[in-house]
Amino acid sequence: MSELAFASATTLAAKIQNKDISAVELLNFYLARTDEHNSELNAIVVDTREYALADAQQADADLAKGHVQGPLHGVPMTVKESFHLAGTASTWGNPALKDNVFFSGSDAERALSRTLTPLDPAGSHRAGRGGLTASWRGRAFERECGPEVAARDLRPKA
Repeated sequence: MSELAFASATTLAAKIQNKDISAVELLNFYLARTDEHNSELNAIVVDTREYALADAQQADADLAKGHVQGPLHGVPMTVKESFHLAGTASTWGNPALKDNVFFSGSDAERALSRTLTPLDPAGSHRAGRGGLTASWRGRAFERECGPEVAARDLRPKA
């Protein structure tokens, strides 16, 4: 399955639709990679695997009935945590914003037409939220906190 690690989303979607792999198997593959590498990389700062597993199971059940949600049916992905995603914090890499949780009407909800549980119109589902590093916080953050703080990776750990 190592060839899956860097395959395109459309290739992964085709493998799911051709039943070469199930959405649950693909999700578990990526979750295992996350578990293996994330402690060092801290790329996934909000873990939503329980929602992603439910979505993957639904994707497999829908596919068994011949229903495809969209071109990315069953493909797991993450959303940068600069987007507001209902039910999760949007910190922009600033630990002081850890309680900045949106519950409805969020940017990502409007952009993706979804909350955490339903599949989005393209058929993918969210396995987590990717963090932002100091470079995304900008000059105002650096002026406020000082360059030594702004240069550190302040992303919360998942």
